[in-house]
Amino acid sequence: MRNSKIFAALASILLILCVMTAAGFLPSRAFAASNTAAKQIHAVQPLACPPTIGEGNAGPWVKTLQNQLNNLFGFGEFPNSPFNFSPPLHVDGIFGSLTRNAVMDFQKANHLQVDGVVGPQTWHVLAWC
Repeated sequence: MRNSKIFAALASILLILCVMTAAGFLPSRAFAASNTAAKQIHAVQPLACPPTIGEGNAGPWVKTLQNQLNNLFGFGEFPNSPFNFSPPLHVDGIFGSLTRNAVMDFQKANHLQVDGVVGPQTWHVLAWC
């Protein structure tokens, strides 16, 4: 049962990454160029962090965050306390108070500054940069 949940979560994350890359939200990590003399491979560019988001923001990055927090909570990666976000989060792309509370629970569990804002440090722990 646990393996199927893990597989489903990984499949969801992979699908989200593919859609976001195709839509241009994520840069391609390697670029290949060819010419008549030889094929040249350009250096891999470091992946930039997504934008800093917090309560009041909306959009695809908020949906991505909500999905990932739901998956991580489902796997027991962080508790629903002390900020009580009433899991699972509604994945609507709107960063409201429950999303903020989930972020704060995640930040506390991962020894980050607990401010409810998803900036570079939180994105890094979420493996986005």
